[in-house]
Amino acid sequence: MLLNQEKVKIDDIVSHQYRFEAHENETIQEHTDKCVMFFEQIWKAKKLDSTLEMLEQVLLGEQMDECRQLFERLFLHTIIFHDIGKINPRFQYLKMNRQEFAGAKWDNGLGSRHSFISSVIYLQYFMPELCELSCESVDIMAYIIFINSYVISRHHVSLDNFQEYLIDFKEGKQGDIDRKNIFQYVPQYLHSNEIFDQEWLKYACNVLEIKLPNREYEIACYAYERLLFSLLVASDYYATTYQKENYCIESYGTITDINILYQIYSDTDVMKKIRDYQKTEEHTEQNINSLRTELFLESEQTLLRHLDENIYYLEAPTGSGKSNTAMNLSFQLIRNCDCLDKIMYIYPFNTLVEQNESILRKIFGENPEAMEQIKVVNSITPIYQTEVKEENEKYVTACQKALLDRQFFNYPIAVSTHVTLFRTMFGDNREDAFSFHQLANSVIVLDEIQSYRNEIWTEIIVFLKMFAKLLHMKVIIMSATLPDLDILSEEEVQAVRLIADRNRYFQNDCFKKRVSRLEYSLLDIDRDDLFAEIIVLIKKHILQKQKILVEFITKKSALDFYECIREALDCETLCITGDDNSIERKRILQQVEDSPGGTPLVLVATQVIEAGVDLKNINLGFKDISMIDLEEQFLGRINRSNTGIGMVYFFNYDKAGNVYMKDNRKDFTLLQPEMRQVLESKDFSPFYEKVLGVIKRQNQSVSEKDNIDVFFEHVGKLNQKEIAKRMWLIEEDKGVCNIYFGRVIESDGRKIDGRKLWEEYEQLIKNSQNMKYSVFKVELSILMSEMNNFIYRIRVKPTFPYNDMIGELYYIDNGEDYFENEKININKLQDGIGEFI
Repeated sequence: MLLNQEKVKIDDIVSHQYRFEAHENETIQEHTDKCVMFFEQIWKAKKLDSTLEMLEQVLLGEQMDECRQLFERLFLHTIIFHDIGKINPRFQYLKMNRQEFAGAKWDNGLGSRHSFISSVIYLQYFMPELCELSCESVDIMAYIIFINSYVISRHHVSLDNFQEYLIDFKEGKQGDIDRKNIFQYVPQYLHSNEIFDQEWLKYACNVLEIKLPNREYEIACYAYERLLFSLLVASDYYATTYQKENYCIESYGTITDINILYQIYSDTDVMKKIRDYQKTEEHTEQNINSLRTELFLESEQTLLRHLDENIYYLEAPTGSGKSNTAMNLSFQLIRNCDCLDKIMYIYPFNTLVEQNESILRKIFGENPEAMEQIKVVNSITPIYQTEVKEENEKYVTACQKALLDRQFFNYPIAVSTHVTLFRTMFGDNREDAFSFHQLANSVIVLDEIQSYRNEIWTEIIVFLKMFAKLLHMKVIIMSATLPDLDILSEEEVQAVRLIADRNRYFQNDCFKKRVSRLEYSLLDIDRDDLFAEIIVLIKKHILQKQKILVEFITKKSALDFYECIREALDCETLCITGDDNSIERKRILQQVEDSPGGTPLVLVATQVIEAGVDLKNINLGFKDISMIDLEEQFLGRINRSNTGIGMVYFFNYDKAGNVYMKDNRKDFTLLQPEMRQVLESKDFSPFYEKVLGVIKRQNQSVSEKDNIDVFFEHVGKLNQKEIAKRMWLIEEDKGVCNIYFGRVIESDGRKIDGRKLWEEYEQLIKNSQNMKYSVFKVELSILMSEMNNFIYRIRVKPTFPYNDMIGELYYIDNGEDYFENEKININKLQDGIGEFI
């Protein structure tokens, strides 16, 4: 086992003539001992022996017996050697203020840097051990040892490009550092200079020529590098915080007793009814609740029969209780698999994160111990900490714990977004990789993974399958419109379908006939006449006291139609888009929910309404067509209570191709009779067969940019920039300005003054240099969670009048001038500022 490896003492390597400090009043050896202590604690808490063993099986293959002990020795000593380069006398003098090093003439491009020096010393110390291996093993271990040294060299910056690191070695340069300077000046600060033999550097040339055998090996190299980096940085952070702030982290975000949570969950009314139903042998009545229960039980039984598998598909109709079913499945996996210790519920949108956090709070909210284990991690939720803001040690310690927990995902149960998860897996910022080790032995529930760019669906399923295998993850992918992503992966192991016969549920009238009338007549109406025709139909249905949902695929069209219909109707009209802040969004949805039955109402929206929003008593919808799976998502908002007749009119106002330019699904729409049949039958396989066919052809493109094999070569070569670029879920929207509108808004009876918030923000930024970093980050996250209600993204050149600017955030003091009825005034934006997006 790795932790049983004999450890080299840094003090036995460095010169005994000097005292080398890693931090103030702490020697390199003392810091190393703390790093190793935290590393071992993480290793045990996360049960990483099985993860390392799987990586060894893939990376070492037939050479495992010969190489395993050295492999583990090299892994462990990456932690131990990461700061040995701090023997650099310029570091000691400039960073540690050690006056005895003032006269040292060791500069020559090295400056006070230490990470690259550490990587060279690491290589020089362990390279001789490769000579004892067979020829077959040398190449494998040379690749590994250079990855390890690369991780050491980058532990204070982000991972970048491993191949460039190797080329630097080959050419004798690392940026502006001349490697010969290290060989010239390092030995005098070591106890023995025998390890310094530049002959070992020839292996860098050899590693450059190595061609990795297959895709599995390429991904294993990537997972290995990212895991090692994550563990090194975590250990280093915890050790440094312990030394500088006297705070010692006590837990690493693992579920220690699932039975406490599961008992609370089992005692809910819903679960009691499900278990009572399970005990009853005969079920004569079949309604929507009995179908939900049977789907729940079938998926549970299938899962328990396949606990040794890693990827599960939960395909179930909208309104069938997928969230509750997935929660039960995640608990069953933790209860039945000893190695699993964390649950991540991952959603495509912050609205869904909020919704599912609310569900968890309803279940566990009365138990503080249970709720303490559940945290939301996204861009709009503040960093969680328990102490009242005061300038005292207790508050500072609480902030330190809170920041470390957020940075390293130290939460037993996390509710987060696809963006957060994909940054952890693929992001090229240093902080992105901090929590990668937390993926090991985790249950990940992925909702609507197909909602993102289908040009990377292949990469997504290939990575998920390999990460699940290597890191002992269990992944549940759920959706009402789930493509068979297995078609895109080369792996023989297929995902487990938790529902054997989807038609049993999809074809049942309780789900299929909930929206029984689909009208396509508006698809034949010219664009210029559409608004008028839709309003005529809405007026007709308003007479029947109906509540109506109208959805457009662009914000501009939604707002334009909203202005038209407000003037044309006497009933209550509302509008909601993705740019409404969470306060405004909740207010609008609450208005819809509180509207009495029999009272007409029209809600105009963009596709934000499809993101799991639970709308009651809306039985009629109008939708601008886009893509078939999005049409089905919309149908899921109509007649959710299954009372009366659900009906939807489809129209074609904005061209979907202009909105979803790179999405192959845009080519298959309701303008085609075949796609209408797909939507009506609820059999989405003909639609996805076409989409997946296009993706497979793109994967084999002669263009290097699109070719899937070329991409995975980048993965094996650890080209982090290319990986991050390819796997970024949301493409950067160029020409966009973030604008903060100072104004007053109301939430739950309290007024929030955006101008005062801006003043607090200014003051916090000014004081940041005099604050503890952890306190600053926590207070900034709390402030930003409120400021987000005043920030809008606008595509515009920065020529508009503004009052202040901090970073890339523009401040306009007279924010009220740009709003009418809580909506941005489009005309003012176009005339005075620009186009709202």
